[in-house]
Amino acid sequence: MLTISINYHFNCRDYPLLKEAAALYFPGIAPTHRLELISRWCGFTTLASLRNALRRVAESDIYLTIDPIKARTFADDRGISFDALACHQTLASVAFAKVAREYPYLHGDGYGQHSTYVLDREQKEIRKGVSAIEGSRRIFELREKRLVESREELLTVRKNDEFIRALALCSALKPIRNINRKQTSYNLKHRAEERNYFLAEGVTLTRQYVSNSALIAAAFYAGFETDADKRNNYPSSPNIYFNVSQRSLNEVIENAPKEYA
Repeated sequence: MLTISINYHFNCRDYPLLKEAAALYFPGIAPTHRLELISRWCGFTTLASLRNALRRVAESDIYLTIDPIKARTFADDRGISFDALACHQTLASVAFAKVAREYPYLHGDGYGQHSTYVLDREQKEIRKGVSAIEGSRRIFELREKRLVESREELLTVRKNDEFIRALALCSALKPIRNINRKQTSYNLKHRAEERNYFLAEGVTLTRQYVSNSALIAAAFYAGFETDADKRNNYPSSPNIYFNVSQRSLNEVIENAPKEYA
């Protein structure tokens, strides 16, 4: 099991998302208390201090220092019970919506303007009775339509437990200068599924499904880079490459259970 520290970071545009996520994961806590609780979990003494910090950086991000003791003290003083995992899930839900907003080609299947799925049988039906150029145009329009539809869900704050697992893996990996073409995002998403993670605040994440789009979003959030937009390497594939250190990935794999190694 790996012990992971996730570097959550947000800016002032993310504050409305934080309010939505707190309401989603702490419906039984009064609105003012749930935000005060999350503020302390994020390392601040009050909600006001968190909001002031966000205002000062404007469009830049602030990196949070998670402080479970502050959150626990606040909750105990007010007779509030809360789950540490729900605090992580609150921040992770905000992080996913944040990445979706900042990366317009992230969609439900992966990444890329032209990589939303149009099945072969659909393409054959579309091309019937029209020219090759017209058929291609219609397929392109269908891809664009599905990209927009797929992104609507991603931009909404929602429960997304697979993302925090992907974020745990990406937090254990290190960047390198060049893009690693040995590992697609789809390969990495399987690596995220294969093992357990221990978040230092006492939360254990057990093996569970992770989607390709969750892994891609987590990699972007963790600061990894891709050249998919520049090189257009896989115009019809939702899988992309990142500048992930193979050595750091191997270290994760070596600690995986034998059936997955």
